[in-house]
Amino acid sequence: MAYRPSKKMRKTLLGGGAVVVLAGLNAPAALSFAEDQYHAYKIAQPKYQAEYGSWQRVDIPKEYRTNAIHAALLHTGKVLIVAGSGNDEKNFDAGTFDTVLWDPAENVFQKIPTPEDFFCGGHAQLPDGRLLIAGGTARYEVLDDKVKRAGGGMRVKNENPDKPLKLKKGTVFRSPSGVEYAAKFDV
Repeated sequence: MAYRPSKKMRKTLLGGGAVVVLAGLNAPAALSFAEDQYHAYKIAQPKYQAEYGSWQRVDIPKEYRTNAIHAALLHTGKVLIVAGSGNDEKNFDAGTFDTVLWDPAENVFQKIPTPEDFFCGGHAQLPDGRLLIAGGTARYEVLDDKVKRAGGGMRVKNENPDKPLKLKKGTVFRSPSGVEYAAKFDV
């Protein structure tokens, strides 16, 4: 008669096999966890931070918090944080535009008067150290839930290459089908 392992032996083999399978399935997660822990340890070392820099959260006082979309490091070491209207139509309509100057060395914040809405403007450092901010938000679009009837695109052609064409607010446009639309702003 052929050898048959005892019931105890079968349980031991099945249990051992299950442990091996579970260990094999969990090994990638365990290795990933160990790698993450080692990485966190490594980047917290002063030598590493001196060589590569580091990130940290800034605790901005409540009165200086804003929905900023841009930040620029100035030649002085200070950071200009530009929000403009902060993507808030009520701020835009009220002419309330935010810009904050942060001095990281002293951790001091200062509001900067902002005459226009520079939200979504572009910025560039000029050779003399000044910051150029161009563009911004001229108006807010009508969102889908507020549109009653979409007008589609309309092309206006300026056939005079010597001067720009400016159409005033209230200019009436007529489509080929006779539908009229009055401009709500200068074009």
